Amino acid sequence: MESIDTILVPNDFSDCAPGVVRRAAQMARALDAELVVMHSYEVPTGLTADTRIEPSPGAEAVAVGDHLRGGAEGRMPAYVGIAEAEGARARGLVVPGRPVDAILGAADDIGAGLIVMGTHGRRGLHRLLLGSVAEAVVRRSEVPVMTVRSRWHGGCEAKSCAVCKTHMKSELVQVRAELDG
Repeated sequence: MESIDTILVPNDFSDCAPGVVRRAAQMARALDAELVVMHSYEVPTGLTADTRIEPSPGAEAVAVGDHLRGGAEGRMPAYVGIAEAEGARARGLVVPGRPVDAILGAADDIGAGLIVMGTHGRRGLHRLLLGSVAEAVVRRSEVPVMTVRSRWHGGCEAKSCAVCKTHMKSELVQVRAELDG
């Protein structure tokens, strides 16, 4: 069996993401592998990365792509810190693109030997409508994928993992508001 030198952990910044990063960091520490905590952002349909928006009333206009990337880069150090607190060597990576394609591309670019990612366990109509990034990555990945099932707890914003939307951070909400006028 090949050794695993690099582990990719895609991160959606949801309430459950810290637990997934912790689990991946524990594995990275045990394998003496580098952990790459990754987030992808996608410009909503109808806009381009260069479209300028005012994130809030009276704020200076900024390009959508810069706004989404800046928000993700601002959150990333906390997740790298979670991994480092578990004793893992870690770094962050923020990339544009559709989540599945961005995850698979990043895994290839960094030479990941393993992808560790969370799954919310959506079922039925929610899964049909929202799809499953984890499922698509498992089907298409050329490297092993370990999924970590999210568990609902009393501090969660959503009533269950099946309807969790905590990954929709303020930058994306602001950008989508621009589409609505």
